[in-house]
Amino acid sequence: MSIIFSFLGALLGVLIGQYYINRRWYADYFLGKKIDALSELYSALTDCYFNITKELCFLSLKDYQEKIINKEHYCIKKIAFSSIYLTDRMKLIINKAMSSFSRAEFVLYQRLPDHYFNDKIRIKWTIRSDGKEILKDIDWDDLHNAFEEAFLCLREKLNPDVLKIIEQSLSEKICQYIWSLWYKDIKK
Repeated sequence: MSIIFSFLGALLGVLIGQYYINRRWYADYFLGKKIDALSELYSALTDCYFNITKELCFLSLKDYQEKIINKEHYCIKKIAFSSIYLTDRMKLIINKAMSSFSRAEFVLYQRLPDHYFNDKIRIKWTIRSDGKEILKDIDWDDLHNAFEEAFLCLREKLNPDVLKIIEQSLSEKICQYIWSLWYKDIKK
């Protein structure tokens, strides 16, 4: 009888162990994907922001396309890929940043010289359909504040307080270990 209980206990232990191993693999796999997606989104937003803020005069229409439009499209793609991991609050904040980027991109487009377009049709808007005047200047405060809010929102997800505590604990343990090795070498 005790053999049967031992066998059942061992079997139960194996099943529970396997359950936790599967859960751990699942968590590692999907948390890795989440961190990668959010990191890529952060990188795309940062790249888009810095290209808009530094590229006020373009050498060519091609430069404008590569440095602003393509970066903005890449950023939109990264938002779509990472949206599954974003809360509703985060989506609003990131969409606000993208709206600000789009407004700045529109102003930069309007500033491009006409000779860049040659025979191509170029639409220059001065009045919106609702009668309001089109943006003529970039609202730098809005652009910076929207980016800063998105940056802080993603930083909160990518570097939470729990991770900071773990890092601090690990760095203290590493320092203690290195100190103990160094101290042993001195004693010899």
